[in-house]
Amino acid sequence: MRVLILADDCNPEWPSLPVVGYNAARAIAQHVDVVLATHVRNRENIEKQNFGNVKVRYIDNEYIARPLFKFAQLLRGGTEAGWTTAVALSYPSYLAFEWEVWNAFKDELRNGKFDLVHRLTPMSPTLPSPMAAWSPVPFVLGPLNGGLKWPAAFRQELAREREWLTYVRDLYRMLPYQRSTYRRSAALLAAFDHTINDLPTLNQHNAINFPEIGIDPEVFDQVVERHIPAGGAELAGPGPVDLGHVGRCRVGDQGGDQLWTDVVPGKRLEIDMDAGLRLEVGGERRGLRGGQQHRDALAGERLGVVGEGRQREG
Repeated sequence: MRVLILADDCNPEWPSLPVVGYNAARAIAQHVDVVLATHVRNRENIEKQNFGNVKVRYIDNEYIARPLFKFAQLLRGGTEAGWTTAVALSYPSYLAFEWEVWNAFKDELRNGKFDLVHRLTPMSPTLPSPMAAWSPVPFVLGPLNGGLKWPAAFRQELAREREWLTYVRDLYRMLPYQRSTYRRSAALLAAFDHTINDLPTLNQHNAINFPEIGIDPEVFDQVVERHIPAGGAELAGPGPVDLGHVGRCRVGDQGGDQLWTDVVPGKRLEIDMDAGLRLEVGGERRGLRGGQQHRDALAGERLGVVGEGRQREG
């Protein structure tokens, strides 16, 4: 199978979405023949790395992407806030990216050189993909992630983060190419129920629950095997237990009826901290037999954190 992957964000040295796009494309290329269309800004860092079997073509839409990026920076007051604004202003430049991709690949697509087109990034469900309608071969969209509403108790935080466009976010459904994107996609990869529920109702039957989160086994490759008896009731052998947290370090303060970290429970550092505490001070609370014995065995337990956020300040 030969797949054309669209990944505007794809960079091995840039955190968050760009490195996710890079790793995902490299992993897909281990199973199928991949040609990747990505933005020219990613060329320098991609060519410094081993991109495996991926064949890359660089797309240049800087004639519109650069001025819109600078305008978005002005409105956002930098690059650390106002993410809804950033996504909204990337709409014209992303359409230009796909237009340039279509011009570069339309002959190959029409001549059957590809079996599938897959838009990997961006992952926002608010950014449509004209290629879904233009492509003569099946089109796959995703994984998508987004649509989580701000809790009512966090209005001050919303204002501080310059997320004013959140109030009119649903207007994205009226954008050109939005309906055809979901109508013409053969499959919609979407992370978590809240993203699937945000998709057009008529197209949710094509959705596959496909979270994009994970870790790179080439980076986190120190595997320690532990024997756990049937039922998992006992930990085998003495010594420290190493726990790891990979994710955001967001503050979990009570701000009203709902915690921010309760909204995205899988990203709570407090979960891992609490799990370590339970292991250390009360083995019987996990259903382990011989609480004091396990407390002794778990002495020296360690929690490692890989992440970024305001909890580092505490």
